Amino acid sequence: MAYSYNTISAYNTSSAYDLSAFEAQEKPVQRKQELKVVRSPKQFLASAFTLKNVCLFMMTVTVITLMVYNYASLNEVTGEINDLTSQLTALESNYVKLESEASAQMNPRIVAEHAENELGLKKADKYQTEYIYLYHDDKIEIAGQAKEAGLGESIKVALNSAIQTIKEYIAGI
Repeated sequence: MAYSYNTISAYNTSSAYDLSAFEAQEKPVQRKQELKVVRSPKQFLASAFTLKNVCLFMMTVTVITLMVYNYASLNEVTGEINDLTSQLTALESNYVKLESEASAQMNPRIVAEHAENELGLKKADKYQTEYIYLYHDDKIEIAGQAKEAGLGESIKVALNSAIQTIKEYIAGI
């Protein structure tokens, strides 16, 4: 019967039967040391400030600057919106207050009392109302008003009123 090493070592407790001393041991693998290239500071700066790196840096600075500017603008606009909203709320409440006061003053009963008590007005009776019927060709002319004058008449009226004003001024002196 063939026994494997593992089954035999499980039964052995003595170091005399320890066969692991005769097994081939693995040698530790030595890593090759990497050679490091030491650059002078001039070479480091020359490689750091390539066109690609400078452009990338400028783009990053530009994006960050725009983000800060947009945040500040957004903050400012939000403040203005809040101020205008509070003003709108105040104006709406004032509108409601004034509208209720106006509707209370425009009550027909209050208007009638004001007209009778303070102005001395009374409601007209039916016999005091007189209706006038006008037909197509009828015209209404109010006495004391002149008809439209031409240019000559307008100049004449303006000169007469200017002379009259001068006479009044001289008479006042």
